[in-house]
Amino acid sequence: MHGSEEAVEQLPFFEQKIVRALQPKLVGDAQYIVGNLADYQNAQELLRDLRDRFVNRNVADGLAMQLGSAKQQAGEDVRKFGVTIRSLYDNVVAAYRQAPDLNAFERESAIYSLQSSVVDCFLYGLLEPLKMEVRIKNPKTLAEAIEVAGETERKLRYRSVTGSNITSVGLIGVPLRTEQSGNTNASDDKRVVCQICEKPGHSG
Repeated sequence: MHGSEEAVEQLPFFEQKIVRALQPKLVGDAQYIVGNLADYQNAQELLRDLRDRFVNRNVADGLAMQLGSAKQQAGEDVRKFGVTIRSLYDNVVAAYRQAPDLNAFERESAIYSLQSSVVDCFLYGLLEPLKMEVRIKNPKTLAEAIEVAGETERKLRYRSVTGSNITSVGLIGVPLRTEQSGNTNASDDKRVVCQICEKPGHSG
């Protein structure tokens, strides 16, 4: 018990160390807030001020706009883009949950709207023709959309390497080439033997 009381007494000291440890990791306005550390008696006060200053409705709305306007870059793997969308989504949800200037109804409404639209945000940001191919599959969740997009991207890359008429199954409705047909006929001619001169290639 004595040890616990001693630990509690030392909390303010450790909180001040935490506050000082945070200072060099902050930039801009955040750095200005903690510029005068003497104003903060404990880490909780600092965290409260940082939250009120940087996590509010406007900040959350701005993050939501970033999510809605995110675009897959040329050459970017679609699964990597999916990770970006998921990270943005998690950040927006966290911002709405922590925003002190939202009431409970506004908070839950915003989060529900995000949950309903995150798949569309992912699909909207995809490059063509991948976007159209994935939309046709009508994925219901972000995880499903990323999985479908990854598999579709793999197939599209395969087609681009082997030719647009070739899929992972094989040729689709492509007749044999003329050279192949000619070679087949030539082989058949060689098997024919003339009954008169006994030479292959013609009949007589």
